[in-house]
Amino acid sequence: MSLLGVASIHTYCDECGKTTHKFSRNIFGHKYCASCYSRVFKKRLCKGCNNFARLPVKVPDAVCLNCQKSVPCIRCHKSNLPLGKLTIYGPVCSSCSVYFREELACESCGVSSKKLTRVSRLGSDLRLCSKCASIDHETCSKCRRSRLCQLGHEGKPVCKKCREVGETSCSTCGNSMPAGRGSSCEDCYWKNLSQKRAKISSESFTSLKIRELYLEFTDWSIRVIGPHKTAISYKKHLPFFQEADVRWGDFPDYSELLKSFGAEGLRKAQTPMKWLQFKGIICVDLALKEDDSALRRVEALLSRFGPGQERDILDGFKSYLLGRKSQGKITNRTLVFSMTAASGLLNVTRQMSSVVVSQLSVIRYLSQTPGQRASLASFIGYLNKEHNFSLLLPKASRSFDKRYLIEVELIALIQQSKRTVEVMNRWMVLGLAYFHGLPLTAGASVNDQDIQHETDGGLTILWSGQRYFLPNLLTVDSCLNQTGSN
Repeated sequence: MSLLGVASIHTYCDECGKTTHKFSRNIFGHKYCASCYSRVFKKRLCKGCNNFARLPVKVPDAVCLNCQKSVPCIRCHKSNLPLGKLTIYGPVCSSCSVYFREELACESCGVSSKKLTRVSRLGSDLRLCSKCASIDHETCSKCRRSRLCQLGHEGKPVCKKCREVGETSCSTCGNSMPAGRGSSCEDCYWKNLSQKRAKISSESFTSLKIRELYLEFTDWSIRVIGPHKTAISYKKHLPFFQEADVRWGDFPDYSELLKSFGAEGLRKAQTPMKWLQFKGIICVDLALKEDDSALRRVEALLSRFGPGQERDILDGFKSYLLGRKSQGKITNRTLVFSMTAASGLLNVTRQMSSVVVSQLSVIRYLSQTPGQRASLASFIGYLNKEHNFSLLLPKASRSFDKRYLIEVELIALIQQSKRTVEVMNRWMVLGLAYFHGLPLTAGASVNDQDIQHETDGGLTILWSGQRYFLPNLLTVDSCLNQTGSN
């Protein structure tokens, strides 16, 4: 053997750094050669079992390996189970040792996993994750477990245990169940899992009161909602109890809960809230709930506008409406509807690249949402009174006449001096609707290849197999000016 070959099988002692063929001790990855082992580990009485063993001289209270292994598993706290791994924290059983392994990539799908295994029946020697290792499994029609199955008498997949044993008794409730389920029926399995998860989760609470209430809630949920749904949805309800544990250590009255979580947050915790009402711990105040919902909807509307003139106007209008609400002149419903109309009008004004609200933006907004006229009335009055605007609200009898609204906007469009792309596109939408009775969506859906430019500046538009002509916008403008001069 070459010197290179000999050196390749040598490894280094972590204590003295010398190369060696064999190590006398390996403690959590720290390796000792024979010389270092005899120097670092001296024979003395173990304080655990009072037997002689080689123990490190620098650790006075060290115990032997047998005493270290005899301690219950640090994860499941069970004793008398096969040792799976000895960690720096203590021993873990063979079942729990998988959680202390290093994650490696599955040699089939590449997904990282701690549970890699070789499956000889698949005809390969690859280390596979749980999903790839059970790729040939099916759901048993009897026990609903994922197992190796064969077709039964009814033509459905059945696992070996259900096929050979058939029915057995549940060790918990004594009811008959498919043998493939093991020792517990499905209901007992989910009930036991729910209680186990609740017990583990309750250890995170610092308040004994919240811990007791959480366990009571779990028992109530098992009875009312069912053990299966309780087991799979416990993470959804846990943050609600954790927040109460951190804030109060108990559940306060409904007003305090509403102030902290809001109506939307309490709606997400619907199941715990039902239980709190069932226990009589809280009593829901519908008036407070409605007020909170209205204010949160208003805040959502305000969040669409950053700092500036628009936001200042909306903040002032909100204060004005809240004052009227405190006097009993409007309801929460009116508050939300008025703020919705106000934010919609300001949004249309922004789309028109206008700095302030104009009569044209009011008409444009009502042409898009004619049903908002009543809700917009209070905002128009507020602008005229508090900000010295001179806006008019179209009469109700004509505000719903789409042709009239199109005509007003069309005249305002013609009078604009700039002929931008946006203006010409809007001219095509309004012109098709006003002159040819087409819907407003018709002009918006026309493609460029369906537009033919005439020599006089007019447009011939192909829509839905028909041709429609629109005159030149400049010609219409000149005709309008001549009519005005006469």
